[in-house]
Amino acid sequence: MLDGLVVRAHGSSFGVELGDETIVDCTMRGRHRLLNEAVTSPLTVGDRVRVKRVEEIGEGESQGTIEEILPRRNKISRTASGEVPLEQVLAANVDGVAAIFAYRGPRADPRLVQRLLLAAETGGVEPILVLNKLDLARRKELRAAEELATLLKPTGYLVLGTSALTGEGLDELRTWMAGKTCAFVGPSGAGKSSLANAMAPGLGLRVGAISRKTGTGRHTTSWASLVRMPNGARLVDTPGIGILDTWGVDPEDLVRWLPDLAPYGGSCEWRNCGHRAGEVGCALAAAVEAGEIARERLVFYRDMYATLEQRRDRLEEHPGEGARPEPESDWEERWVED
Repeated sequence: MLDGLVVRAHGSSFGVELGDETIVDCTMRGRHRLLNEAVTSPLTVGDRVRVKRVEEIGEGESQGTIEEILPRRNKISRTASGEVPLEQVLAANVDGVAAIFAYRGPRADPRLVQRLLLAAETGGVEPILVLNKLDLARRKELRAAEELATLLKPTGYLVLGTSALTGEGLDELRTWMAGKTCAFVGPSGAGKSSLANAMAPGLGLRVGAISRKTGTGRHTTSWASLVRMPNGARLVDTPGIGILDTWGVDPEDLVRWLPDLAPYGGSCEWRNCGHRAGEVGCALAAAVEAGEIARERLVFYRDMYATLEQRRDRLEEHPGEGARPEPESDWEERWVED
């Protein structure tokens, strides 16, 4: 068998790069489909696999079969849309994730920004925030971006302003990406593919226009793919996301995944403090009153806590929901419709 890297995931078809840099179209062995697991697909871009090459193929047939999926060192996931809670892994085995948002058209939503950074943190991936389309920013967008950067400053996350049109900020982004495998994740219309094309002329990733009515972008990246960049980096370009619910986080563990809140999490008067509104002796609430923690960050924590608690309660009431088999044909739909 041959070792390979998944560089394209499209429904139940996968492009796997072998050691000689050839890419073969592969399907999975049935035993790896893991239909009893709470996951939309057991494979994603960045996964390392072992492949059995099929030399004699007919027209339209796969060139190989994926016989083994190797353990991941990290991943970035979200809860897939739909009635049944399922994990959707956006990328695996990456060194960093750039949360790509825009100054304008569509403007960065602070709640989605914080959720994406949290998803990276819980998956063991280094995150940064990239605010793109600096060339379109007016005074109010610059002010909103400055407020967001101030809010996130205590987390230690790098925040970059970029423009795919003028090239501003691209050198800093190249420096951060150099020699790494990185994922670009963010909403449609934020300019993920445009940034990649600006950093690597000739890459040719598809880009789309913004709706004047909704201020949002259309999905021009319909499935995830991994491409090589000139500075030795490898980039996972992912489809746009509209919502992001963190996967696999227990509400009681949430505070430790927020770098600016974690130092206060164990200092409450009561050990079982959930840091919710009205709890007596909460160290986080006291830190907000003392000006040591931004009030907006505690509000974000409480909103996320409530969301995670509701999801846990639902799974406890209906324990079979998260393991419902998913049809193969739905894998592609989950990428395109979200």
